[in-house]
Amino acid sequence: MSESGPGPRGKVERLLEKYSLEEFGDYLLDRWTAEDAGERLSLRELAREFNIRLLEVRLREVDLEPIEATLEGYYDSLTGDGVSSGVQTQVRRTLAQSGVDVQELTDEFVSRQAIHTYLTKTRGGKQPASDASISTAGVKETVERLRSRIREVSTGRLVRLQNAGEITLGEFRVTVDIQVYCSDCGTQQSMTDLLSQKGCNCGG
Repeated sequence: MSESGPGPRGKVERLLEKYSLEEFGDYLLDRWTAEDAGERLSLRELAREFNIRLLEVRLREVDLEPIEATLEGYYDSLTGDGVSSGVQTQVRRTLAQSGVDVQELTDEFVSRQAIHTYLTKTRGGKQPASDASISTAGVKETVERLRSRIREVSTGRLVRLQNAGEITLGEFRVTVDIQVYCSDCGTQQSMTDLLSQKGCNCGG
C-alpha cells in the first residue's frame, strides 16, 4: 500500500487505486530499488510493465483473457512501437469492438517520469548508490527475463502476421537459445550453463 504525503496524488497512485492494483505499486518499488543490479528494472521497463497491466485490467473488464504475448503485441500496437499504421488501426478496431474505450485507455498510459515521481515522491524510494553489486543469480534472472520477452514478442508478431495472412504457419512455439563461445578454450555453452558452472574451461 502506498503512503501518500500531503498534496494532490500523482497519476500512478490514482490509477493503482482506481484498478485495485496497490500491490503492484509494491512490485514497482521493489524492482526499482533492488540491491542486486541484475534484478533491478529501469523506469522505462517499469512504465511498460505498468501500462501493460492497465491494458490487462481493461481487457478483463470486457471478459477477455489475453495471454502475455497478446498483451505485449496489443501494447506495442497501441503505442506505435515498431508496428505499421495498418496494424495499429486493426488492433484499435479489435479492442473497440470488444468494448474497450481505446482513447481512455491510452490516455491512462504513464510515462517514465510519472513512474519516477511515484517511486520517489509518493513512496520515498531511492536506488542504491552504486551499481557495483552483481551476482550470477541476478544475471541469470535478467537473462531469463530477456529471453522470455524475446520469446513473447516474437510469438506475438508471428501470430499477427498469421492473422493478417502474411505467413502460413501451423501450431508453433518460439525458443530462444543464448550461446557463449570462448575463443581461448574453444568451448561453447548456453548462458545458463556458463553461469551455473561459474565459467568456462579456462578456469581448469
